[in-house]
Amino acid sequence: MIRPAKEEDIDQVLPHLSQEELSRFHLAGLSPRDAIKRVLGQQTYCGLVQDKVACMFGIRFSENIGEFPMLWFIKTPALSGNNVQFLRENKRFIRWALYKFGPLESCVAAANSVSKRWLEWLGFQEIEDLGGFIRMRKNGN
Repeated sequence: MIRPAKEEDIDQVLPHLSQEELSRFHLAGLSPRDAIKRVLGQQTYCGLVQDKVACMFGIRFSENIGEFPMLWFIKTPALSGNNVQFLRENKRFIRWALYKFGPLESCVAAANSVSKRWLEWLGFQEIEDLGGFIRMRKNGN
Protein backbone atom coordinates (compact mmCIF):
# COMPACT_ATOMS: atom_id res chain seq x y z
CA MET A 1 0.00 0.00 0.00
CA ILE A 2 1.18 3.51 -0.79
CA ARG A 3 0.02 6.55 1.17
CA PRO A 4 1.17 10.15 1.70
CA ALA A 5 4.08 10.34 4.15
CA LYS A 6 3.73 11.85 7.63
CA GLU A 7 6.38 13.32 9.90
CA GLU A 8 6.20 10.35 12.28
CA ASP A 9 7.19 8.03 9.40
CA ILE A 10 10.69 9.54 9.44
CA ASP A 11 11.54 7.66 12.66
CA GLN A 12 10.83 4.34 10.94
CA VAL A 13 13.33 4.95 8.12
CA LEU A 14 16.18 6.79 9.85
CA PRO A 15 17.72 3.71 11.53
CA HIS A 16 17.89 1.96 8.14
CA LEU A 17 19.72 4.57 6.06
CA SER A 18 22.62 3.18 4.05
CA GLN A 19 26.02 4.79 3.94
CA GLU A 20 25.23 6.00 0.40
CA GLU A 21 22.04 7.67 1.62
CA LEU A 22 23.85 9.27 4.55
CA SER A 23 26.54 10.62 2.22
CA ARG A 24 23.87 12.10 -0.05
CA PHE A 25 22.40 14.05 2.89
CA HIS A 26 25.87 15.07 4.03
CA LEU A 27 26.63 16.36 0.53
CA ALA A 28 23.54 18.55 0.77
CA GLY A 29 24.70 19.85 4.17
CA LEU A 30 21.62 18.56 6.01
CA SER A 31 20.90 15.99 8.67
CA PRO A 32 18.82 13.09 7.32
CA ARG A 33 15.86 14.11 9.51
CA ASP A 34 15.98 17.73 8.31
CA ALA A 35 16.32 16.69 4.68
CA ILE A 36 13.28 14.40 4.85
CA LYS A 37 11.24 16.98 6.77
CA ARG A 38 11.93 19.52 4.01
CA VAL A 39 10.23 17.38 1.38
CA LEU A 40 7.18 16.31 3.40
CA GLY A 41 4.07 17.61 1.72
CA GLN A 42 5.82 17.92 -1.68
CA GLN A 43 4.62 14.67 -3.27
CA THR A 44 6.19 12.47 -0.56
CA TYR A 45 4.87 8.93 -0.05
CA CYS A 46 5.40 5.81 2.03
CA GLY A 47 5.24 2.23 0.87
CA LEU A 48 3.81 0.07 3.65
CA VAL A 49 4.31 -3.64 4.28
CA GLN A 50 2.17 -5.06 7.09
CA ASP A 51 1.51 -1.50 8.35
CA LYS A 52 5.25 -0.74 8.65
CA VAL A 53 7.02 1.86 6.56
CA ALA A 54 9.08 -0.12 4.05
CA CYS A 55 10.19 2.89 2.03
CA MET A 56 9.75 6.61 1.53
CA PHE A 57 9.95 8.25 -1.87
CA GLY A 58 8.82 11.26 -3.73
CA ILE A 59 9.51 14.13 -6.05
CA ARG A 60 11.63 17.04 -4.85
CA PHE A 61 11.15 20.33 -6.67
CA SER A 62 13.95 22.52 -5.34
CA GLU A 63 17.35 20.97 -5.99
CA ASN A 64 20.77 22.38 -6.73
CA ILE A 65 21.51 19.56 -9.19
CA GLY A 66 19.69 19.12 -12.47
CA GLU A 67 17.02 20.89 -14.43
CA PHE A 68 13.90 18.88 -13.59
CA PRO A 69 12.06 17.60 -10.49
CA MET A 70 14.15 14.97 -8.66
CA LEU A 71 12.96 11.48 -7.76
CA TRP A 72 14.29 10.29 -4.40
CA PHE A 73 13.91 7.03 -2.50
CA ILE A 74 14.80 5.55 0.91
CA LYS A 75 14.23 1.87 1.71
CA THR A 76 14.16 -0.25 4.84
CA PRO A 77 14.64 -4.02 5.30
CA ALA A 78 10.82 -4.37 5.41
CA LEU A 79 10.89 -3.98 1.63
CA SER A 80 12.79 -7.26 1.20
CA GLY A 81 10.56 -10.03 -0.09
CA ASN A 82 8.09 -7.57 -1.59
CA ASN A 83 10.18 -6.53 -4.58
CA VAL A 84 7.74 -7.51 -7.34
CA GLN A 85 4.84 -5.53 -5.87
CA PHE A 86 7.17 -2.62 -5.12
CA LEU A 87 8.48 -2.54 -8.70
CA ARG A 88 4.95 -2.63 -10.16
CA GLU A 89 3.86 0.25 -7.92
CA ASN A 90 6.99 2.20 -8.90
CA LYS A 91 6.17 1.90 -12.60
CA ARG A 92 2.69 3.30 -11.93
CA PHE A 93 4.10 6.13 -9.80
CA ILE A 94 6.66 7.10 -12.46
CA ARG A 95 3.99 7.12 -15.20
CA TRP A 96 1.84 9.40 -13.03
CA ALA A 97 4.79 11.67 -12.11
CA LEU A 98 5.89 12.02 -15.76
CA TYR A 99 2.34 12.92 -16.76
CA LYS A 100 2.00 15.48 -13.95
CA PHE A 101 5.51 17.00 -13.86
CA GLY A 102 7.26 16.12 -17.14
CA PRO A 103 10.85 14.82 -17.26
CA LEU A 104 12.33 13.59 -13.97
CA GLU A 105 15.87 13.33 -12.71
CA SER A 106 17.59 11.49 -9.90
CA CYS A 107 21.05 11.51 -8.39
CA VAL A 108 22.50 8.22 -7.17
CA ALA A 109 25.81 7.29 -5.57
CA ALA A 110 27.96 5.61 -8.22
CA ALA A 111 28.72 2.81 -5.72
CA ASN A 112 25.02 2.15 -5.13
CA SER A 113 24.48 -0.45 -7.84
CA VAL A 114 21.05 -1.48 -6.51
CA SER A 115 19.62 2.04 -6.77
CA LYS A 116 21.25 2.58 -10.16
CA ARG A 117 19.70 -0.68 -11.49
CA TRP A 118 16.32 0.35 -10.05
CA LEU A 119 16.46 3.69 -11.87
CA GLU A 120 17.55 2.00 -15.11
CA TRP A 121 14.65 -0.47 -14.76
CA LEU A 122 12.32 2.53 -14.44
CA GLY A 123 13.78 3.90 -17.70
CA PHE A 124 16.21 6.50 -16.35
CA GLN A 125 19.41 7.04 -18.33
CA GLU A 126 22.75 8.29 -17.08
CA ILE A 127 23.40 11.87 -18.23
CA GLU A 128 26.26 13.11 -16.05
CA ASP A 129 29.02 11.83 -13.76
CA LEU A 130 29.25 14.11 -10.73
CA GLY A 131 32.34 12.54 -9.17
CA GLY A 132 30.99 9.75 -6.99
CA PHE A 133 27.38 10.43 -7.94
CA ILE A 134 25.51 9.91 -11.20
CA ARG A 135 22.76 12.18 -12.48
CA MET A 136 20.06 10.26 -14.35
CA ARG A 137 17.00 11.42 -16.32
CA LYS A 138 13.72 9.95 -17.54
CA ASN A 139 12.03 11.70 -20.46
CA GLY A 140 8.51 10.64 -21.35
CA ASN A 141 7.31 7.06 -21.13
